[in-house]
Amino acid sequence: MKKLFALLLTFMIMLAATGGYCRAGSETEVSIYLEGEKIIFPDAQPIHTGTRVLVPVRGFFDRMGVTVDWIASKRMVIIKDDSREIMLEADNRAVLNNGAVEYLDCSVVIRNNRAFIPIRYISESFGYDVEWDGKTKSVHVSKASQDPAAASGSKSVLPTVDNLENLYHLLKYNGYMSDYLHYDYFDSGIAIEPEFPDFAAPESGTAAEAPAQSPSNDADYSGTNIQVKGVDEGDIVKTDGKYIYIAGTGGLKIVNADPDDLRVISSIPYSGRIDGIYIQKDRLILIKGNSRFDYIVPGISGDKTDDSILGRTAITSTNVKVYDVSDRSGPVLVSDKEYEGRYLSSRLIGDDLYIVTNSRVRFFGDYLHDKLAGALAANDKKQFAAEMKKVPAGERYVLQMTGAKDSGELFDNLRSTIEHYITPKYVDNETGEVREISLKDIYYFRDMVRPNYMITIGLDLESGNEDIKAYLGSSGSMYVSTEHMYAAVSAYEYNILRSRLEGSPSYDYLTTVYRFGLKDGRVTYEAKGRVPGQILNQFSMDEYDGIFRIATTSREPYSSTSNNVYTLGEDLKIVGRLEGIAKGEKIYSTRFAGERIYMVTFRQMDPFFVIDAADPGKLKVLGYLKIPGYSTYMHILDKDHVLGFGYETEERSGWGFDTTGFKLSLFDVSDVSNPVEAKKEVIGKNAESPLGIDHKALMISLDKGVMGFPIIYINTESDYFAGFFLYNISSRDFSYRGRVTHVPDDISVYEISDSDFIYRGIYIGDYLYTVSEGQLQVHDLGTLVRKGSLVLK
Repeated sequence: MKKLFALLLTFMIMLAATGGYCRAGSETEVSIYLEGEKIIFPDAQPIHTGTRVLVPVRGFFDRMGVTVDWIASKRMVIIKDDSREIMLEADNRAVLNNGAVEYLDCSVVIRNNRAFIPIRYISESFGYDVEWDGKTKSVHVSKASQDPAAASGSKSVLPTVDNLENLYHLLKYNGYMSDYLHYDYFDSGIAIEPEFPDFAAPESGTAAEAPAQSPSNDADYSGTNIQVKGVDEGDIVKTDGKYIYIAGTGGLKIVNADPDDLRVISSIPYSGRIDGIYIQKDRLILIKGNSRFDYIVPGISGDKTDDSILGRTAITSTNVKVYDVSDRSGPVLVSDKEYEGRYLSSRLIGDDLYIVTNSRVRFFGDYLHDKLAGALAANDKKQFAAEMKKVPAGERYVLQMTGAKDSGELFDNLRSTIEHYITPKYVDNETGEVREISLKDIYYFRDMVRPNYMITIGLDLESGNEDIKAYLGSSGSMYVSTEHMYAAVSAYEYNILRSRLEGSPSYDYLTTVYRFGLKDGRVTYEAKGRVPGQILNQFSMDEYDGIFRIATTSREPYSSTSNNVYTLGEDLKIVGRLEGIAKGEKIYSTRFAGERIYMVTFRQMDPFFVIDAADPGKLKVLGYLKIPGYSTYMHILDKDHVLGFGYETEERSGWGFDTTGFKLSLFDVSDVSNPVEAKKEVIGKNAESPLGIDHKALMISLDKGVMGFPIIYINTESDYFAGFFLYNISSRDFSYRGRVTHVPDDISVYEISDSDFIYRGIYIGDYLYTVSEGQLQVHDLGTLVRKGSLVLK
């Protein structure tokens, strides 16, 4: 029967009957006054139903200074000003008021091709008092003494979805707005789609906040190159100084790192790719971000598969396994759980692991006809039956094929299926227990509702306690300090007023940032902020002395780019801004370093900017340097020196540029007004490095005086290399030390296997370890003489 679900949904798409509210047997004339002045309506007059007064969409509310827009294709009204947006649909009691669902006893009414909306609700929402004079049959509207936004309570408290009907209307209205943002019809009926920028980048790919590789000052081995000191990030190779943990194809291997006894001492089989591992004391954590688990959707009479129309379904999830590795030769599984959603990112702070996933809402409104979906959401069996009667008689056999005797039984089965199917799940693989996050416990961001769940997972590894929350929304990039997590989402927002003034669609590209507090494995929402522009990745964000800093690239459709830096206070309101940097270019990397900010933008040349952030309210450019090429990754060496990694470029004849090698640039910023490129080195010609997009590919220690990264270049058929470059490094200089490769000497460039490409390098004591899919090699760190190798495949 579950195979009939798609057929059933298709058959339910039918012609909807028009409904309505606020109907009355007789209507009387009514006068409307705004701030004591009588409003004259030249054609359509206000409607007085006896209990409610409705006014034409245009002619009254625009006098309040708000913008009113009518979307004929959706039969929807949008009313907004700088602080509030209300969406109302004809014949629908549910409205969306600043992102929250509210219900009226009187909806939008269509009469003689004109839309009428309730005057009291809209006026009061925008800060006006409304008084009814029964003797004169008049409505008096005047500005209220208190702004409704100021009286709406704490913005740090998020609303919850609560029930199926609210979820339905939240997603329905925001679906309408998505259509409206992409296709603005105006009066011409021509769909106009905005031009979207193409400069989005992966989450990783710019500099770590500090040269923080080694896990402690006395530990003589490399750690993962992280963004924030004390906040570890998952990687595919880790070491604790004695053992090396390698996540490769087919599972994870624990390797004894002694060069004289190099061997795999245990393996953990694993299908697919492992996205990240952590070593915390005697615990090993494995995260696989593209897993799946089976879920049997309960029916109306229990947990039998046949009782549900859907039956068994597969849900995309993130698998988290925790092992006790006190005996490295025999890892013991202590926890194995699946959390719904695709893996976004994770962090480990002490004993607390934090993970974020994104999962698409399995929204029934995408498949059922609007009237049927609305009846199911409202738990209105009578309305559902009325809509079902409109199904052509020749198609009603589908009811019998689903096993439902009548529309009532079908309603019960569908309602039960939807209630269980739509909520996010997590599973204990050891016990088989499936838990769900109920709609009463799902929060939503008023201005960023999407058909997606952002799921935050906090795990106290010491106690085993977990804190799991779901938010109706999504996250694109994540920055984490020792106390806070910031989730950022960049998106276009349609600007109604400017569109009307300019006569063509106009959009603002904005980034919304949500801050969450982190403590003892718990994740708690705290505040929201918004800035113009789009962020590049997680390193576009930073927290310093209670101030949140963020760098963005702005671009309006059909226009040029520019770049910005914003500072936000405790409430995530903007306290300082520096806008219009490097017009016509876009950000390729940003590095926050205390009271200074370093930024690289690029189009044809590489401007390297030094920005003063000592006073968060007065950001200013101190100096800049223009050189060929660009840096995609920057690392602070000391207060006067920054090391950039990226690509050298040369201009093409005509327009554009070509990359001509992987470049290391040492920037001297001792004179902030006149930064210079003190030294550079260009590797290869057609060169690529994982370091260009992944900061974790860098091995660096100023204390050890060593730096290295994977590199591949092909200059000619006989001049090529795939391996690992090693450098001497200090706070003021770098020099080439040597290189190692896993590629056999006797093969041509065409015979190189992907399994020979080195993707990570680490050091332990005086030895360098390089890892590819095929093998692990160990070399003397000083001489680069090979000391051993181990086959991994």
